[in-house]
Amino acid sequence: KFFFDYNRSDLAIEFLTKVPKGAPDYPEALYVMGIARLDPTVNDTAGALYNFQNAIIAAESEPGGNQEILQLGYLALARTWYEVGLYDVALFYYQKIPNTSSRNAEATFETSWTYFLKNDYKRALGIFHTLHSPYYSQWYYPDLYILEATVYVNLCNFGDAKIALAFEARKSEYV
Repeated sequence: KFFFDYNRSDLAIEFLTKVPKGAPDYPEALYVMGIARLDPTVNDTAGALYNFQNAIIAAESEPGGNQEILQLGYLALARTWYEVGLYDVALFYYQKIPNTSSRNAEATFETSWTYFLKNDYKRALGIFHTLHSPYYSQWYYPDLYILEATVYVNLCNFGDAKIALAFEARKSEYV
């Protein structure tokens, strides 16, 4: 992890591959190795996906399951598939984040972007509605209302687009 923290992903991968299977840090080593493989200097997306999947498998096999690595692995898989444009696969992994997780709000917001890019505006609007609920009020997503307004403009619903932008202006006054 030292080499990873100091932007030496190549050396990080070299040392992380030496963590033995079954070691307490094995799932985390696989996860960090996956992140290191996404570094532009390494540019190994396929290897990163492989490491994330194996990190999840290793985390599931730990006694009681390693929830931290499981959730980080699912988010990493979702984000990686999102980046390569396979939105349905990304959505599958975003849905693996439990509703009770502290990462659920982040996954929900990223899901709205995924639906937006898939041109599935109805589902994107449904998630915007969810993100406007009191449950998610403690999280601030500055582009939420702009994204919502863009969906309304794409649907030629200009009145609702103006309302969404008005909420954005009002919300940003309080932040």
